[in-house]
Amino acid sequence: GLIACHHYSGPKQLPTQLRAACEFVAQVVSLQHQSAEDREFLSYRLQIDDVHQRVLAAAAREGGLCALTEGPNTLSGGIDAGGVASYHNGRWWRIGDTPSEAELDGLAGWLNHLPAMASGTQLVYDTDRLARQYPAAAAFSNMASGLLATSLSREGNHLILWFRPETPQTVNWGGNPQEKPTVTGPHGPRLTPRRSFELFVESVHQRALPWRAVELEAAARLRVQLAELVVSQSERLSSLNAELSRSNEELDAFAYVASHDLKEPLRGIR
Repeated sequence: GLIACHHYSGPKQLPTQLRAACEFVAQVVSLQHQSAEDREFLSYRLQIDDVHQRVLAAAAREGGLCALTEGPNTLSGGIDAGGVASYHNGRWWRIGDTPSEAELDGLAGWLNHLPAMASGTQLVYDTDRLARQYPAAAAFSNMASGLLATSLSREGNHLILWFRPETPQTVNWGGNPQEKPTVTGPHGPRLTPRRSFELFVESVHQRALPWRAVELEAAARLRVQLAELVVSQSERLSSLNAELSRSNEELDAFAYVASHDLKEPLRGIR
C-alpha cells in the first residue's frame, strides 16, 4: 500500500529521525499483516489438504483419476471454485459449472501451447481475467472468468482445471483512469497530473476473484502427489505385465507338454 500527501506550500524536508520512524512502523505493520494473513488462511489450507488427501486415497484405491470428479470425495470440496474439470484417459471429467467439452478442448490446446507450460518451467497457471489472455473465453466468462490450471505431463495428457465465475465489480476512481494528459516538451511527451479528480465510476466485467497464494500452493502440491501416484501405478502395471508374460510362457510350455503326453497313448491305441 501507499499513502501519499501533497501540499502547495513548497518543499518540506522531513527529519531523518521521522523518516526512520515511519520506515520502522511500516516494517512492523508488514510483519503483523503477514502473520494475520497466515492465521486467517490456516484453517482454509488444512481444509484443502484434507480434501486432497481423501481424493488421493480414493484414486489410489480405485486405480484411476476418476475420483477427482466422481464419488463421495471430489476436488470440488477443496479449492474454492465454481467448477472443476480434469482430462485423462482421453476424455473430460467435469463437476460443477464448467465450459462445454468442445470449449474445454480449445482451452486445453491454448494452455498446452503456452511456452512456460509446454516447457515445464511453470507448474501452475492462474488468471482472474481469462478472457483477456484467451479471447475465446468471453463466450463462457459467466462461469469461467477465473482459471487455475495444472498439468501432470508436458504432452497435456493429464490436466486439472478449476474455474471461478465472473464477479462484476464497481470501481470508484478519483478522475478517469483512461485519461492520462501529456505535455510535449523538449524531451518529448511527459505525463502530467490529472486536471480533474471528479468521481469516475467504472463497471468491471469478465473478471473473477483472484486466486490466493494458499490455493496456488495447494494446486502445486496436488500436482506432485498425483504425479507420484501415476508413476506408482505405472510401475505396478509394468510389474503385473511382466508377471503375466511369465505366466503365459509357463502356460505355453505346459500346453506343449500336455499335448505331447496325450498324443503318445493315442498312437499306441491306434
